[in-house]
Amino acid sequence: AQAASHSKASVAARGNYSPTQ
Repeated sequence: AQAASHSKASVAARGNYSPTQ
């Protein structure tokens, strides 16, 4: 779960994904 959260946060930081989604 933490790995998934980390990935989403990282991608969101790049502006490709929404951290809430």
